Amino acid sequence: MDNIDPDLSKQLSTILEDEGITEEIVMARRIAFLMMETGLTTISKLNNQSIEHFCFGSQSEGATTLRLMSDVDLLRRIPCINIMRGDSKTWKKGMLNCLMLCIKDYPQHFNLQVYRSDKPKPLKSQTFGNGMLLSYGPVLLSSEFFRKHFEMLLQSFRDDKSTYIAGPSASFSDDIDIVQALCTSGDIPELQMWLDRPRQGNWPPLKLFEEAKHCAWFLVPVGNPSSHVRNTEWRLSPNLIERKLMFSLTITQLKCYILLKELKRAITREMKQQGGEGGELTSFHCKTVLFYTLERTQDLPLQESNLAMLLKLCLQTLQTFLKDGVCPHYIIDRVNLFDGKLNSTQRHAMLNKVTELIDYNLRGFVKSKLDDATPLSSDQRHAIHVLNKVTVLIDTYSHGFPKSQLGNATRLSSDQRFIAHVCICSKLAFERIQWFHIIMLCFHGFISKPIEFVGDQLNTLIDKCKEIINYHNANAFEIQAAREILTTALSFRGSIQAAPAIQSGVSINQDVMDSFKESVQVGDVANQINNLSEMLSYGNLASEIKDCSINKHAIETFEKALETNGFSSRLKLASVMYCSGNLQSAKFILEYAERQFSRYTMKTLCRCFSYYNRYINHRKMFENKPNPNIESKIALCIIFLSNEAPCVPPVLLYEMTKTRFAPDYRETISTKIELNGEARLDARVFMYYLQYLTYGGLGIREKQIVVLTKFEDYISTHIDDRILDLHFDHGRNHEVSHMATALNLLGHCWEMEGDLNKAGSKYKLSRDSKPKHNPADWHIGRLSCYSPDQ
Repeated sequence: MDNIDPDLSKQLSTILEDEGITEEIVMARRIAFLMMETGLTTISKLNNQSIEHFCFGSQSEGATTLRLMSDVDLLRRIPCINIMRGDSKTWKKGMLNCLMLCIKDYPQHFNLQVYRSDKPKPLKSQTFGNGMLLSYGPVLLSSEFFRKHFEMLLQSFRDDKSTYIAGPSASFSDDIDIVQALCTSGDIPELQMWLDRPRQGNWPPLKLFEEAKHCAWFLVPVGNPSSHVRNTEWRLSPNLIERKLMFSLTITQLKCYILLKELKRAITREMKQQGGEGGELTSFHCKTVLFYTLERTQDLPLQESNLAMLLKLCLQTLQTFLKDGVCPHYIIDRVNLFDGKLNSTQRHAMLNKVTELIDYNLRGFVKSKLDDATPLSSDQRHAIHVLNKVTVLIDTYSHGFPKSQLGNATRLSSDQRFIAHVCICSKLAFERIQWFHIIMLCFHGFISKPIEFVGDQLNTLIDKCKEIINYHNANAFEIQAAREILTTALSFRGSIQAAPAIQSGVSINQDVMDSFKESVQVGDVANQINNLSEMLSYGNLASEIKDCSINKHAIETFEKALETNGFSSRLKLASVMYCSGNLQSAKFILEYAERQFSRYTMKTLCRCFSYYNRYINHRKMFENKPNPNIESKIALCIIFLSNEAPCVPPVLLYEMTKTRFAPDYRETISTKIELNGEARLDARVFMYYLQYLTYGGLGIREKQIVVLTKFEDYISTHIDDRILDLHFDHGRNHEVSHMATALNLLGHCWEMEGDLNKAGSKYKLSRDSKPKHNPADWHIGRLSCYSPDQ
């Protein structure tokens, strides 16, 4: 590889571009995840919690592909604790104050000594019962407490009380790591040592050093792996500086990092298949190797034609680290990243593999054909397939074959790549929306309070959102977050305003109509964030993004990603009209909604965390659009809370209760006591069900039969009744969210048709798919009163 033909690097680069590693897709990823963290922080602030959220790792850096299966790293900064460094001069009255205490031999780890809140003196040793404070001589802040506390909070949102624990992370999904952290700023000696360190090359750029001086540092609740008292230790982490370093990379350097991660995974997998011990390199090791390689290289290989050479330089850096037994932290001095990850035996085995890669140009490392006897997942097979393509390219050059034999792997055409990239952007846009609504659960908890306590607070929330939207210093991310919150808040306000009128039998007033109208209007324009040129005009949130050059094609590609609109609000308004007896208005809204499905190639997608699965292939989700040049919109699943009970068709009240009563009559239900649950359902399912009811109420039998046929076809097309767990993504079942509820509504339609056998079969399928907390039991019990066969 000493004399590498530039075409080899170009071929390697093309492989990655087919997978979405281009400037525009990388930028789309970064925008999506910065938008996520802004939205989460905005929701917290509006709920008076002031918890900041940060998305770190490969997803937010844009340094990932589907086959890498990178998870989401979310950090939540706890704002109520004041961290002091060196002395107590920055002590704050009325707060929990903690002084950072150095731990001998662990330069990245600290204990946090607790100080009194009334005066700057250490808290004296005593007995504590809540697990937050620990006494080890000095009183120390527990590093496990906040993870356990957040775990309990997550359990309150899940029927099965399950959570996913990984180190300091507590989450609702194994695809997501959520860590509670503290923040320290001011005088940070570790930063100054890094700034003053001599460097051979011209990387990082000088501008980044100036920006690094203003970055906050985090204390993450992670103990040193060699320590026996890890429950009191906190790790100092410069995550924001590391993100700036990643954002400063050129696309060629980013591609090199991804290739390093691909090779790292392949090496680890081969070592395990050969019976090697545990322990493995991590993505953070790869990132550190790249940083040191760039810093120590005089003339950086920036062009695409030098990608293979940069990869070789990085492997040589890794080879040196493995020989020395030390992988130094790039920013914090005297930290060995191999500690707790690789022992001497594992490092020696890893060194042999890396040396083989360097000496033999990857030749023979990955088999040219997959071993069918090896139990690999489809994603693993795809990863090996891509590495095989890389090996073929490098081997071809190493043997001096003519260029005509290069690139035997199938390349995507320009049209195929364009469609693939639009699908990636669409999936990113949806993930941002889904993440946003996961945290909106906090808002749901607020709005589920009794109506008499909600009105003024809801109006205050709406006013705050409008202030952000109209605030001239707000950036595009903040405005977008406020618009999405406002759309949801206005829709809820419309339902809550309508509820008393429906219960008392009076007409729906203009305030209700205005709330829904405004919700739809805000929802329809909320996607101005998809205008990349507008996004780049704001720099106060992420200056790294503002400085990136994005061409016209990049903007067009991102703008063709899917959009949300006020569709959910429209369906809620149709439900209000139906429940208030305004059937003609409901009919008009529903027919307009159905036309939207055809006009915008509308997809119905679920926003609920039970359906979060980042490994679903973006092509499966979005490439069925008839024409990628036509904008697509999505209709989020519908959520009805207890306060909206009068605004839903009666059968949905079964879905909203967790008690064992049968809600036969709306007027007898106490929403404050009995209806303590939620009803969640697929948007298209709800549209068909409402149409069936509305046409039936208007006596339009022909249209009622047509919509029932559509409803039945929609479910039968996407359900796989061979799989009982319809609640999660299996085969075709991910196309319709909340399948158990959908089956209950379809069963009720057949029940109203008088076909009790069909109704019973739908209810039973629903019950089989979701055995717990499913009103299908009550429906089946009711049918048994009419038919001995049920």
